[in-house]
Amino acid sequence: MRTKLAAIVIALGLLVAARVEAGPFTFQQADVTIQVPDGWATDDAGGYVTFTAPDQTVAINLAWGGSDAKAAWKTLEKEAKALVKGLKLKKAAGWVGGLEGWVAAGKGKLEGTAVDARLGIVHAPGGAMSVFVIGQTGKYDAHWQALHTMLASLQPASGERLDVGGPDFLSVDDNGQHFAKYLARAIATDDAKAFVKLVGKKGLAFADGENGASSRTLKGSKLTAAIKKAGGVAALLGVPASGAFNVELGQLGESLGLAFTMSRGDGQGVVAHLYAEGGKGGWKLVSVYYQDHGVDEGDGM
Repeated sequence: MRTKLAAIVIALGLLVAARVEAGPFTFQQADVTIQVPDGWATDDAGGYVTFTAPDQTVAINLAWGGSDAKAAWKTLEKEAKALVKGLKLKKAAGWVGGLEGWVAAGKGKLEGTAVDARLGIVHAPGGAMSVFVIGQTGKYDAHWQALHTMLASLQPASGERLDVGGPDFLSVDDNGQHFAKYLARAIATDDAKAFVKLVGKKGLAFADGENGASSRTLKGSKLTAAIKKAGGVAALLGVPASGAFNVELGQLGESLGLAFTMSRGDGQGVVAHLYAEGGKGGWKLVSVYYQDHGVDEGDGM
């Protein structure tokens, strides 16, 4: 696994022999695609690829890590700590774009310069893939939007894609984004066990309209039985069997608590909104409500 190029670019400010071209880029070794923004340089070295911001203060490095994800994490963590002095990491389950794996973040110093670092090992179609993001402290925040857009765009180049987004998606905190992806994956793969784990302790309430009274509330074994009877998770929720998931920010009552709704499909007709709330215990799905959005028939001929 090679990630040192990203660190060298940051530390020494060296220009690399790279192309500057916006648009989708396919990292062949891991069989994934990423959207490169305007002005960012791409250096494809075969087994790894580095994307560098126009001012060379922030970089993203992707590297093929072989077939053993656990071994790939140990290698990445060891290498990152050797490069960034004082870096402390706590591995947690998470997502990078549409790819699931382990993630961590920390701060330290690289060649005497304060830096922020984010690391990840994700399961890509080509095997384990490392994601190493590093930037000078202060400059990292300046490139936040570009970094999030790039990382959110990581998807398998072939096979199943998990599309979760919308204009509000990046405004939800990292835990909320990860929760939305786990929820989307549970629905898309019809994983009843994973879905039930994402529901709050009080159960999942079903209602007509955002402020409508709940017609029923299901939890635990009763929710599992209802999924089986309906013929699957998507069928129980009343969402389309395929399509992208869209996240919209909501408001938790009259407070400013964390909440969002997630729907699936083209947004026409009767749409099922999945209402989630976040707190100290993490994000949980609490209700499903239905709204008739009508059908856009266009302007005609």
